[in-house]
Amino acid sequence: HYNRGFGFSRADELIETLKAFANEYLPDRQLGPALRVAVVGNRVYREQMWTGTLAVDLPAFGSAGEAVSQRLCSVFTMGADARIVEYLDYG
Repeated sequence: HYNRGFGFSRADELIETLKAFANEYLPDRQLGPALRVAVVGNRVYREQMWTGTLAVDLPAFGSAGEAVSQRLCSVFTMGADARIVEYLDYG
């Protein structure tokens, strides 16, 4: 999330944060269907909306009890073994 001021250098850090969003920060988060998907070489660009209610105060997102929504563009770079080697979010 470059525009929200945080990032990760290791996959396990990202996975723990994604779990925290799902279980603690935004347990009612709903991901919308893909609005756009494009594949260019080994990169996949996916745009979608998500909504939810914050269960905790979360800097750069909002306060506990606040309904939030975000239009998000995720960029996945695929390695030769079809695994994600880079994951970027903008939104």
